[in-house]
Amino acid sequence: RLAPTLVYGYTYPLFVVNYHLPYILAEPFMLVIGDAVFAYKAIMSASFVLGAVFVFLFFRKIASDFASLCGAVVYCYNPYRFASLYHRGAIGESLAIALLPLIFLGFHKIAEGSKHALPFTALAVFAVINSHSLILLISAPLFLVYILFFLKLNMRKFLQIGIAFLWGFALSAFQILPSLFEKKFMKFDEILLSHYNEYFRNFFQIYGLPLNEINRNFYF
Repeated sequence: RLAPTLVYGYTYPLFVVNYHLPYILAEPFMLVIGDAVFAYKAIMSASFVLGAVFVFLFFRKIASDFASLCGAVVYCYNPYRFASLYHRGAIGESLAIALLPLIFLGFHKIAEGSKHALPFTALAVFAVINSHSLILLISAPLFLVYILFFLKLNMRKFLQIGIAFLWGFALSAFQILPSLFEKKFMKFDEILLSHYNEYFRNFFQIYGLPLNEINRNFYF
């Protein structure tokens, strides 16, 4: 779990809190091609294409084919998606966003009483957690709103969704447990907080006005 070449060879427990699935999926490309850049671009490209396919299949549950196609285009070409792909190069986020519609598709399979709905939803939850667990956490309120106000499930099917999530979390224990119990040994939170000053600008910086020492440290 230690990345042996980081921090000038002193190693770093990167994979304690970092995602695993993008690297697992990139491994076949590394074995065949032997080029890390090619493997990285292959996963990023696949996440873009598969995201369109998955969200189209989900939208088809609630809309026409044409509306689903339009929704898939918007989903793929929204600014946040492009920022993750082309500006930040966030492979974990890109893969998690591509896989997120599968969870919603799993909700519909459970509502329809599909035979394989539970394992399908559990694997979707597992895949998103191991692509980028924060994406799942951020999406949790949206899951709840969708289940309660759009699907309107009975208690039995609602419990099945809960079981599917617990199953997905159990499959992801090798990622979740170390990230919870060993995070105290890393400066993970401090690094995330430092990004705040880099990406959130104040009023004067947005409009290109001169900064003084008072407003230099004032961030929205």
